Amino acid sequence: MQVSEFCFPQKYKLKSSDDFRKVFAFRLKFSNAHLALYAMPNGFSFNRLGVAVGKINGNAVVRNRIKRLLREAFRLTREQHHHQGFDLVVVPKKGCLLEILVLQESFLKLTSQGMKFINDKKPR
Repeated sequence: MQVSEFCFPQKYKLKSSDDFRKVFAFRLKFSNAHLALYAMPNGFSFNRLGVAVGKINGNAVVRNRIKRLLREAFRLTREQHHHQGFDLVVVPKKGCLLEILVLQESFLKLTSQGMKFINDKKPR
């Protein structure tokens, strides 16, 4: 087991507000009871993640915990994403459960739903 398996490198992170703005403007959104996922092709061979947690989700301590859990869910499911090359922004809904397994499952379902939709829309 290598240390690189457990890290979340900078190249996988969306950082600038301009990056977030572009993903939101692309308007490709998928949601379930816990999360909303926005996606946009990025031209890279890997997915990048951004997390947007609003004040409706709680105080700073709670919001930071949600961010950590969502980044961890992305990191743990990174190898299971069948499609690469997307910028993903995850927005937790109010009352989002703070359990890593629930977030992992929700994240995987949303990404597979999104990639299925994108593949169905591609010209054949």
